[in-house]
Amino acid sequence: DQLIVQRLLTCKDVRHSQRALIGSGFVVMLQFALFLMVGLGLWAFFEGRPFDRSDEIFARFIIDEMPVGVRGLLIAGVFAAAMSSLSSSINSLASASAYDFWAPAAGKSDDEAAVLKAGKVFTLMWAGLLVLGAILFIPLSVGTAAVEVALAVASMVYGGLLGAFALGVLTSQVSQRGAIVGMTVGIATVVAIWVFARDLVAWPWFVLIGAAVTMAVGSNFRKR
Repeated sequence: DQLIVQRLLTCKDVRHSQRALIGSGFVVMLQFALFLMVGLGLWAFFEGRPFDRSDEIFARFIIDEMPVGVRGLLIAGVFAAAMSSLSSSINSLASASAYDFWAPAAGKSDDEAAVLKAGKVFTLMWAGLLVLGAILFIPLSVGTAAVEVALAVASMVYGGLLGAFALGVLTSQVSQRGAIVGMTVGIATVVAIWVFARDLVAWPWFVLIGAAVTMAVGSNFRKR
């Protein structure tokens, strides 16, 4: 996605981009292993004591058990990580909207000042939409851990993204319109499942379902 692409664009050539992409896969595995170790450590520390919400466990450990200085550093780290992830996502959305959609449609691809101004407007717009989306998701995610909600939301669009990528790599007969229509239908299908039948279908299936629907619908649109 654009979040990954904009990082790869900072590399000096394709070979370094490939190394960065492959290396990030191993780093992510180590990252999740660290998360699991922290979770196991907290479970052992609290001796399996139940909490009303699983999101409270680490926060409670930081507030009640950590020394004052370390406590402040950890809280600052949590906020810094959240701000970094959010700013990267907003920048990706604004960049794609300004350069890939607005500039060609407005005939301003060569006007950097106009594109920059449009990027600022899109940044504000996407920030507002993300806040609104988060508010709308509150009643739909009651009783669910924050990490599960985040992964479920990501899996809603990653299925469509994977399906469109597969159409582009595995076949040369599908048109661009087919990929876009297929991705739209795939994402809409997964969102509908999450809203109306999330108790019947677990979120780890969303990527597979979204990719399958995207490929099935997109393959019906052939190049002329």
